[in-house]
Amino acid sequence: MKKLLHRLDLSVKHLQTLDNVLQSKYEEYRNFAHKIESLPHYQELLKEVYTGGRGRQMILGDLLEYILTGRAYYFATKGEDYMKTFVKMLMYLCNLLLVMENISVLSRLRKDLLMALENSIGKQLLFEKNQDQNKFEELKKYEGFIIPADKMGKDYERVFDTLLPKRVGIVPELLVYSYFIRKNYGYVIPLLTHQRILGMKSSIIAPDFLLLRRKGEVVGLEVGAGPTRKAEFKKQRQLAEFSSATSIPVIVVGIGSPEQPQPYRCGKCKMWITYCEKAIELCSENMDRPGQDHIDCSNCERRDFCENKVYYGPARDYFGKTRVLRYHYRCVQDEIKEEDAGLIGLVPAVYGIEKLVEEI
Repeated sequence: MKKLLHRLDLSVKHLQTLDNVLQSKYEEYRNFAHKIESLPHYQELLKEVYTGGRGRQMILGDLLEYILTGRAYYFATKGEDYMKTFVKMLMYLCNLLLVMENISVLSRLRKDLLMALENSIGKQLLFEKNQDQNKFEELKKYEGFIIPADKMGKDYERVFDTLLPKRVGIVPELLVYSYFIRKNYGYVIPLLTHQRILGMKSSIIAPDFLLLRRKGEVVGLEVGAGPTRKAEFKKQRQLAEFSSATSIPVIVVGIGSPEQPQPYRCGKCKMWITYCEKAIELCSENMDRPGQDHIDCSNCERRDFCENKVYYGPARDYFGKTRVLRYHYRCVQDEIKEEDAGLIGLVPAVYGIEKLVEEI
């Protein structure tokens, strides 16, 4: 990622150099630049590019998704091998985002990151509100987990959530994208960074993707129903408004299943379970079957040294209770014999498209 982010930094420096030189030496350019900066609500517009606090996670996520779905897709159009590499890159990035979010569990690494962000950006820009700055100071001292679903570290969630690019929310979106671009359901238009579409003297909230199919058929794809009942109801209302305004039907899709959507935290260590090399290879070669959500590890040549092996069954979880969950096998190998474990590797199967037929 360093090289990719360095290129992004070079693009910013390029634009800054153009602006600095032209503003200092070209009056006509300077006049137009001043008019832009004097526009009403201009300061609010700046917060759509970076803001200190709530909303920043969406900006960081949009930036990453723009790089991939707004620029990098040109790379994928160069040929079959490029497409395979692009799919691998998307899945590796999903793994990267998952392990990045593990700082919700790894408190020492989290503190190092918090200190680095404060030193790099400054506390005043990092958090604009005093209450967020105070909570940030508390977060630096906190050594526990931040997992609201398990009621752990809930007091720090608001501040912590703003530090990462949409937490793991990007992961299912990119996995859905990587699925449809290599299958024959139609042509995919990502709207991940265009969640509000302007026109008709107003705006509507769009689904995450549009799928262009034959005979003029267009289908909207929305990833996930929402993390809570309230969020689900809000999303349903937004999608209904979009469909009524455009006559485009919308399908809610996701990764795994509606009841147990991927990705998963390990029930023991509470860190995220990533996708193994075999699964990434399978997807990049477009050999995964419809609805296939795992592979059997028993015949895998990487079995003996793979860190991604998953046990799905009863074991003692983080709280010491015996529960049927998905676990890193390395976390439960002391209580579950490998020959009895039925080890698997996760595959990002897309749900919600069971009635959608691939086109030949």
